[in-house]
Amino acid sequence: LWSPFIDRYRLPGLGQYRGWIIVFQCLLILTIIGTAFLDVQQNFSALFACMFLTFLFSASQDIATDALAVNLLSPQERGIGNGIQASGNFAGAIVGGGVVLILMERLGWQNSLLMIAIALIFCLFPILFHQDISTPKPATSTGLKAYYQPFLRFFSRPKMSLWLLVVLLYMVSENVSTTLIRPLLVDRGLSLAEIGQLLGIVSYTARIVGALIAGTLITRWSQKKSRRRVARPSLMLLGLVSNFATLLYVLPAIGISSSPVLYSICILVSGLQSMAYTALLAAMMDRSNPETAAIDYTTQISAVFLGVMLSTMLAGQLAQAKGYLIAFMVGILISLIAIALIPKTETQE
Repeated sequence: LWSPFIDRYRLPGLGQYRGWIIVFQCLLILTIIGTAFLDVQQNFSALFACMFLTFLFSASQDIATDALAVNLLSPQERGIGNGIQASGNFAGAIVGGGVVLILMERLGWQNSLLMIAIALIFCLFPILFHQDISTPKPATSTGLKAYYQPFLRFFSRPKMSLWLLVVLLYMVSENVSTTLIRPLLVDRGLSLAEIGQLLGIVSYTARIVGALIAGTLITRWSQKKSRRRVARPSLMLLGLVSNFATLLYVLPAIGISSSPVLYSICILVSGLQSMAYTALLAAMMDRSNPETAAIDYTTQISAVFLGVMLSTMLAGQLAQAKGYLIAFMVGILISLIAIALIPKTETQE
C-alpha cells in the first residue's frame, strides 16, 4: 500500500531507495532493542505491538531493497543476483530460526535480541557506502491520482492478470510440501532434534546451494539469449524439475522413512525447489519497470505470499481429510497448471 511513496519520494541527503532502506533498518533495530527490554511474561500486548512493528519495518525495508536491486541489476545479472538474494534469505532463516533459538536458551531473551540488533547494525554498512546514482523522478501527477496511477499502469499491462495467477500458483506444491513435511516426520517417529537438524540445517543448506546454482545457470542462459526468451524456459524447466522432485515426498507418505531415504529426499527436493524459487524471483524482476520498481515487484511478491497463505490452509485441510499423499498430489497438480500457463503470459514487449 505504501510502495508508491517509496518509488516517488527521495529522503533529503540519503537518496532514493538507499534512504528508505537506511530509515527502515534503523527503525527495525530500535524496535528489536526495545523488545529486548520487555518483560514478555507481563507485557504481552507490548510484545505483540513490537512484533507487528518488526514485521512492518522489515517488510518496508524489503520493498526498497528489491526496488534498488531492480535498478542495479542488468537483465543478464538478475539470475545470479536473485540466486544470492534467495540464498541469503535461507541463510537468514538458519540464523534467525535456529542459531538464535540455541543462543536464547543459553544467553536469555534480552542478550539474544541485542545480538540480533548488533547483527542488523553491521548489515547497515554496505548500504551506507553505496552511492545512490538515481535521478529524481518527474512528478507527472499529484494528489490521489499520483498514488493510484502506477497501480493502474501495472495492472493494465498486457496479460498481467494471467501472470499474477501464475505467480500465485507457481509455488503451491512447495508450500504444501513445506507445511506438511514436519507433521509427517513426527508421525513417522522422528524426534524434534532429528527434525530440526533435517529441516532446519540440512534442507536450508541445500536451498542455499540450489539458489546459487540456479542463479549461475540463469545468468549463463541470459548471456546466450535475449532477456525475453530466457525467463520463460528457465521458469518452466526448473519448475517442472522441482515438481517432479516433490513427488519423492510420496515415499515417506506411504511409510518409507529410513534416515538415508529421508535425508536424500529432503536434500534433493529442497535444493530443486530453491532453484525454481530463484527463477521466479528473476522472472518477477524482469516484469518490473525500474521507474516503479517498488510497486511492480512488491505487488508480485505479495501475490506469492498470498499463495503461501492459501496453500498452507489447503495443505492442512486436505491432509486432515484425505491424507498426506492426496495433499502432496493436489499441490503438485496446481503448480503444474501454473507452469502450463506460463507460455500464455508472454508478450511482444
